[in-house]
Amino acid sequence: MSERLRICLLLAAVVLVYGNSLRNEFTQDDGLYIEANRAVTEPTLGRLFGANESTGIYRPVTFITFALNHQFGGLHPWGYHLVNLLLHAGVCWLLYLVLQAILGNSPPAKLAALIAAWLFALHPIHTEAVTAAVGRSEPLAAVLLLTAWLLHLRDREIPALTCYALALLSKESAV
Repeated sequence: MSERLRICLLLAAVVLVYGNSLRNEFTQDDGLYIEANRAVTEPTLGRLFGANESTGIYRPVTFITFALNHQFGGLHPWGYHLVNLLLHAGVCWLLYLVLQAILGNSPPAKLAALIAAWLFALHPIHTEAVTAAVGRSEPLAAVLLLTAWLLHLRDREIPALTCYALALLSKESAV
């Protein structure tokens, strides 16, 4: 099986399992973090990078992505869920690449990386992070962390540190 086909099947599985989230409305904390958050609905540099008056947490990169969603689609949940789905697909793809870089290019190593990426992609523990709009901070931080790791493995230290810093500004768990 070709490398391209492996990745396409992995990403198709993510869409198949989590694609139904595109029909979701806003739920639970989405109102606080998105709908009532002026950093999202009326963004300014001060609101995005200052103390958040709505939530009390500091996640400027996450709030910037929410503000961009709001700019392009208002408060229609579909776009927020689409970005989360794409981020989860990106995490799965990057995890596969990082594992492959660590484990090597032998057929057993490639298979192990692929199996691990599939398990990660389809594991139900990711449901909240992918299907709740406010869960975005998790896959966003993961995309940035895995990108930083991959860049580090390729001796691209400044871009790696930049991605790591952005991950820290996405969610505290990036530490």
